[in-house]
Amino acid sequence: MVTTVKIEITPLEYELALRCAWLSKVQENTLLEIAQQLNLSTAKVHRLIVHAEHKGLLKTWITGYPDECVAMSERIKQKFNLLNCHIVPDNDLAFESNAIDVVGYAAAQILYEWLVENPSGFIGVGKGRSIKSTVAALPLIQCPNVSFIAVSGSLTNNYAIVKEDVIHELVQKTHGKGYLLPHPHFAIDEVKRREILSQEPIQALHELTKQAQKIIIGIGNTTEQPFVRRAKLIDDNKWQEIIDKGAVAECLGSFLDINGNIVSAKEHELFMGLDLNELKGLKVLAVVGGKNKGYATLATLRTDVITDLVLGESSAKVVLENI
Repeated sequence: MVTTVKIEITPLEYELALRCAWLSKVQENTLLEIAQQLNLSTAKVHRLIVHAEHKGLLKTWITGYPDECVAMSERIKQKFNLLNCHIVPDNDLAFESNAIDVVGYAAAQILYEWLVENPSGFIGVGKGRSIKSTVAALPLIQCPNVSFIAVSGSLTNNYAIVKEDVIHELVQKTHGKGYLLPHPHFAIDEVKRREILSQEPIQALHELTKQAQKIIIGIGNTTEQPFVRRAKLIDDNKWQEIIDKGAVAECLGSFLDINGNIVSAKEHELFMGLDLNELKGLKVLAVVGGKNKGYATLATLRTDVITDLVLGESSAKVVLENI
């Protein structure tokens, strides 16, 4: 069981935490050296550094990967003509949540680099646990000219907020702008879909999604509980029908068979967001955490939509065994 410790400090301690962070990571001072320079106890210096890490003020990126992961990355990258592929070690992790978090950590570094390279423009953002983990690992960065926009509906069918939407957290961490799509992920029927999408404010927001040149999305595995099931966006009977038709993956309202073909489903037709085919030609980062995402990842890679991939090694092995 993981216990989260909430650390509260004063404004003065906040400034000290920043000084400790610079001395520790940039100057590579020891706790004792920092304590002597700032006239603090080593215990307090340690607490302030922990606070800096907790608040995203300090982030030390792990930039190296085991040789086996690098070899798998190169094979997948070449096979699917990817711009970048990062295979993250997860074999030694006992829990699924940890496997998701290590992939999120690696993806956060890529997102951070995007923001440093171009701190303006639109970035489209999907939903799911891997995306949520990515944003949680993202350090604070001032990018007031960046806009994040959801690429799928931000509400459930009964108009409750989707819990795995991360736009608000991205705005907090970057001081950028955020745009939600204030309607359900799937419409109840085609009449309702046309009614919602015909509204001028909704049309304006959907036009903004098309301005995004970079997109970050997750991929769902139909044999487990992907986002659309956890959020109860599709009922049991309809979900079973989709699986019976051969769907192994869910991505932006599209249900894919192992060959990357879209499975005919009413829910796909009722999806209200950026269509998977509309992503072609854009920079699309797929963040796929979890040990059982191999077949779902393979199916999505075969759509030729993905340009960049972060994937756990357990799932990567399945991909490579089936190409």
